[in-house]
Amino acid sequence: MKPPGFVLKTRFNPEIRFVEVTESPEDPESHWVIVTAPEDEDLEIEMVRYASEKAMDILCDYGYHFLIMPTKEAELQLS
Repeated sequence: MKPPGFVLKTRFNPEIRFVEVTESPEDPESHWVIVTAPEDEDLEIEMVRYASEKAMDILCDYGYHFLIMPTKEAELQLS
């Protein structure tokens, strides 16, 4: 199984950057894969759709729940 961040980075390189994987504050059984959002909104929509399909595959095949959380670079610099 390839991690969701790796799959996204491979497909959407160099438009996105992997930031981190963190436990969801809402559910400890769920994990957030935080990546930078592409500047192009259409590409971001394509990335989210693609990531959702991969996350569903991982959930069905392995039982791990991942949510892809694109964030803008400016938001990363504020935190």
